[in-house]
Amino acid sequence: MPPKVDFSKLVVLQIRVCGGEPGPAQALGSKLGPLGLQAKKVNEDIIKVGKEWKGIRVPMKLSCQDRAAKVEVMTTASSLIIKDMGNYQRDRKKQKLENRSGNITFQQVLNIAKLLQSEGKSSAKEFSGTVTQVLGTCLSVGCTVDGKSPKVVTAQVKSGEIKCA
Repeated sequence: MPPKVDFSKLVVLQIRVCGGEPGPAQALGSKLGPLGLQAKKVNEDIIKVGKEWKGIRVPMKLSCQDRAAKVEVMTTASSLIIKDMGNYQRDRKKQKLENRSGNITFQQVLNIAKLLQSEGKSSAKEFSGTVTQVLGTCLSVGCTVDGKSPKVVTAQVKSGEIKCA
């Protein structure tokens, strides 16, 4: 017989889910069953918490303890950039993911960098390093900053033309 599970022990699960949609039921069911949780109820919580991230794949953290699950969204730079670009909502069953293209302001880049630094998700020593990390993510997502390529803006930040304060 398998050992009995201690329900009072905190178990943290991390999953990546498309916002506003249920998590992978079969995979969640096999992980949540031994913890005394119902996958259907947890999926309802995931949908409720991820409503504002509809259409964007975001990592979520499930904290399971005492047969109850607490769901929270763990924001990333790419998900914040996509959200700021707008026009990200789509129905995954009907529409394919097209190449994203959009524009955000440098002020939005600074706000994202401040958020990442306050959450401790950046390992840069200075704030300008965090800004360049966000600009690199802009490049990989396919986003321009104030109508310019993120490479150009990164070079301006490194040379000191643009101040990060």
